[in-house]
Amino acid sequence: MKSKTKKILWGVTFLFLFLSIPAWGNDVVKFGYSGPLSGGAAKYGKNSEAGLVMAMEQINAKGGIAVAGKKYKIEIISLDDRYKPDLAVQNARRMVSLDKVPAVFCPHSGGILAMMNFNEKEDFIVMGYTTHPKIVEMGNKLVIRIPADIRAYAAAFSDKVKERGVKKVAAIPGVHEYAKIWMDTFKEEWPKRGGVLTDVSSADYMKETDFYTHLTKVIAGNPDAILLIGASEPAALIVKQARELGFKGRFILAEQAKLEEMVKIVPMDKLEGSVGLTPLYDRPVKDAPAFVKAYQKRFGEQEACTTETAQHFESLGLLAYAMEIAGTTSDVRKIRAAMPQVFPLEKRGMLTPTGVFALRENGAMIRIVYGTEVTGGKWSEPFEIRY
Repeated sequence: MKSKTKKILWGVTFLFLFLSIPAWGNDVVKFGYSGPLSGGAAKYGKNSEAGLVMAMEQINAKGGIAVAGKKYKIEIISLDDRYKPDLAVQNARRMVSLDKVPAVFCPHSGGILAMMNFNEKEDFIVMGYTTHPKIVEMGNKLVIRIPADIRAYAAAFSDKVKERGVKKVAAIPGVHEYAKIWMDTFKEEWPKRGGVLTDVSSADYMKETDFYTHLTKVIAGNPDAILLIGASEPAALIVKQARELGFKGRFILAEQAKLEEMVKIVPMDKLEGSVGLTPLYDRPVKDAPAFVKAYQKRFGEQEACTTETAQHFESLGLLAYAMEIAGTTSDVRKIRAAMPQVFPLEKRGMLTPTGVFALRENGAMIRIVYGTEVTGGKWSEPFEIRY
């Protein structure tokens, strides 16, 4: 009887000791993502999410992050907001409250600006994927702007089409916040170069699939180029329909539209004369080819790897390794303060497919981006866009 009792006691003691030992991988730090995972901008939202997933998987495969002597795995909590600011707010509050995320990624300015109304008070970092200039000009201490400023793209693309003899531009911008800001910026930049804006016909890139009414209106003014401000797939449909209507001019593609995605919908010859972002795989950045290869291995060789994916990948690395330096997964102000010390990301074992190399005090990430034009059925030599 004594022997049986002794075995039970030893068993209970062993179980207690086993449960008291912190098992690797039991500790998890969660990051939030609110973006369009359905609707007209779903491809854009999923491209952004894919970068976070790739960074999560790479960091976890290497053992996670070490914070104050403990190992943490990373987990991404993703919620669909259908590109709607009110849903982005609901998602952010839910993730901060229930999942205790210290940061929420969002790839649209409407949602980012809405979150910025309360993120400092409710203690979470907004990781904003938007080119909206205002994001880092409002004094918010807990916001990061991941891509370049709209003004850099608008100025560079205006310069390029002016070089090509374009004088008259019509526009079909989206109705979302990003498109409105881009349009306002272009209205400032284009007249400085002696250009004329002939007509503007706003379209809902998230819902519309037939753009003939908008095209008929703007083509009537005989523009040399049409400016498109919206996601890749609807932008490609507009190009296709414009050619069917006999438009022979150029297209100026705001950076949300990616040429590498558009060519899957409209033939390269229909994009002749278009000016936009250089496809990621064609950029003169050391890690870009390796990242594209890793992306296609993960998501399929037929999938186009875009800058949204690459920049979200880098940004999760920035956030995660700032936690290591700060020694905390929850004190967001310490984490934010540690971010500039993370660079260069290469030393943390991260690829930098867009060449990000620094963070401004106001929260703007810094990299050189590249534009291109379609000439003779090919991408031209990339041109630098500095900001």
